[in-house]
Amino acid sequence: MNREGLMRAASFSWTAGGYQADATLKTLRFTSGASPGPAQRTLSLEVEVELRLERLLGENEGRPIERILSPGRTPGRKTIDIDPAVQS
Repeated sequence: MNREGLMRAASFSWTAGGYQADATLKTLRFTSGASPGPAQRTLSLEVEVELRLERLLGENEGRPIERILSPGRTPGRKTIDIDPAVQS
């Protein structure tokens, strides 16, 4: 069994719907096999997969925060203007 080749071939990268997934096989083990017919073979494998999932930024996301204001406050000279009486 070409274990290294199978592991490389099974790794993938997928992007859709604002997400990106990357998967890499860490381990691949043969656990059992059978021959149910003259030209048939059944293999059972156990794999360990490392999966990384990322949410991608949209068009209007990822910009720096310019101001932090409490509700009801109007923008002034301060970039951070939080009313201490506001309950969290």
